[in-house]
Amino acid sequence: MREGTKKVTTDLVLLVTSTGHYQEFETGAVSDLLLHQEFRPHLSMILPESIVTQVMEAVTDALYKGAVHMVTYTLGLGAKQEYFEAKAIPLHKKHVLLLIQNITEHEENKKALYQKNSLLQTVIDTVPPEITAFDNQGNITIINRAALNREINGSDLMESETLNLKHDGTTEFSEDELPLVRAFRGEAVYDQIVVKKREAYFPRTYLVNAVPLKDEKGGLSGVVLTERDITDIKNIQHKLKSKIKDLDMFMYRASHDLKSPLAAMKGVLELANSKASYPEMKTYLEMLGKSHSLLSTTVNDLISLTRISQKEVEKIHICLNSFIHEIAEALKLLPQAAHIKIKVCVQESIAVEADEGLLRAVLQNLICNAIVHHYREGEDRFVLVTVLNQFKNVLIEVTDNGPGIPKSIQDKIYDMFFRGNLKAGGSGLGLFIVKQAIEKMGATLELVSDEQVGTTFSVIIPNK
Repeated sequence: MREGTKKVTTDLVLLVTSTGHYQEFETGAVSDLLLHQEFRPHLSMILPESIVTQVMEAVTDALYKGAVHMVTYTLGLGAKQEYFEAKAIPLHKKHVLLLIQNITEHEENKKALYQKNSLLQTVIDTVPPEITAFDNQGNITIINRAALNREINGSDLMESETLNLKHDGTTEFSEDELPLVRAFRGEAVYDQIVVKKREAYFPRTYLVNAVPLKDEKGGLSGVVLTERDITDIKNIQHKLKSKIKDLDMFMYRASHDLKSPLAAMKGVLELANSKASYPEMKTYLEMLGKSHSLLSTTVNDLISLTRISQKEVEKIHICLNSFIHEIAEALKLLPQAAHIKIKVCVQESIAVEADEGLLRAVLQNLICNAIVHHYREGEDRFVLVTVLNQFKNVLIEVTDNGPGIPKSIQDKIYDMFFRGNLKAGGSGLGLFIVKQAIEKMGATLELVSDEQVGTTFSVIIPNK
């Protein structure tokens, strides 16, 4: 009979002789097997010849060696193949108990698990961070190619933790501070910057994560350590900060150098305007005056911007009631503020811990923007500043009933030199300055605006 056409056996218990004859064994005894073996069916009746050969080798080994022997085989064609395991258990010199089990599900699960493990290993080998997993004894269970490239074995890797230095590159960690040690205590360590310094090598900066692994009962089963070498990134950041600092210094000095000639120009324009006798000349002088005013505003904003970028944050206790009223009273003197009601609603007791200069820059620009970009005419025009204590935060809102900001440009208003309304004048730096100051304060800025309804800027300051 050809292979693939015979009966598929599964979960059978057979009593087999050395000649390959068998009987199904369920509740009978060994003595039930007739001495005339040739009258019993042969394994070739239920299995292909090639499989019978493999099984009989296991049977023979079991008989002559007195030990259990196993063989696995497959039956079927193509994708429909099934896996079987034949276990030969010797009973005495003439008979073997043959247990045949279908292990297809087990083999398929094993194959799927192997594929998943292979995929996992491929993934961790292709990611940049160095990944190492340890068991409870500190033995490496998983390591990726990036970590292997450092040519460190398990014990060396554990010892290398003592070479981690704090972010200043000089002060050594105590043993209790080591990320790996902390993780073995059950503490998760995320995004810790450490510097590793080894003999004959320059210090390297790493971003380290060390996370404990839990078993099904919630106990510690090991630790996963990831280390990413960010030395080059840190060097680039350092150089970039240096360039930005140089640029800020250039802007600051250039802006200051422009202030004196601008002040002189203003005096000359005022004198010329007072002496002008022709209407046409007065018109030209007024045009020059507007250009001078715009240039002066830009220069002053650039000076404010460089001051903010270079400023070290110094938090002080600020009483918001008097602070905001002072700013509002000064802005009421703006020509555009005529006939606009500027209201301040804040409890006297509300205060924040913040940098005074940064907070002043934020509120001055927001209130000034609300005034300058308001309707030029109309009744009941207002700018309202309200302050609310929200326990964890202090909320300052600047609201107006002006023309609003179109949805199409709301994501651009914080860009440097962006001007949504060219008729209103200004340098296009006001909201950019606000955004920079907000970020430096560690605060949050939110915007709600509808055309023909008005605009609300919300400043959220953590109340620590």
